[in-house]
Amino acid sequence: MEPPSERQLIGNSRPRTRITILVDNNAQPGKGLVAEHGFSALIERDSTRVLFDTGQGPALIHNSRILGISLAPVTLVVLSHGHYDHTGGMLHVAKLNRSFRVVVHPDALGPRFAKNSDPHRLNLTSLHRAGRICTA
Repeated sequence: MEPPSERQLIGNSRPRTRITILVDNNAQPGKGLVAEHGFSALIERDSTRVLFDTGQGPALIHNSRILGISLAPVTLVVLSHGHYDHTGGMLHVAKLNRSFRVVVHPDALGPRFAKNSDPHRLNLTSLHRAGRICTA
């Protein structure tokens, strides 16, 4: 007897969840993707699009274009913590979509030891003051 197919296991009525890794320390060879120290993943279910972390920024922009993924419809950004390699792409997301919300641990809004000399990075504190961050 053959094992049940995926369709038999989940049925036709259940929504599917799709997770696409956009930024990671390793990139799949031959796809034109770039690796970057950091992480970002797009989580999609029905019309909901959640971006989990944003990498440092450059790889998020490049890889999403290569994969044909628009970040404009992202409605929620979840940040695991406040390090630059997980929050650096926030400015890019903010330029594409003015109505997304952010969920982050309150400690992510604290001072960082790395000097933020990159003018292309978005300061999380400014988003928090604008009421666009929910700390959890």
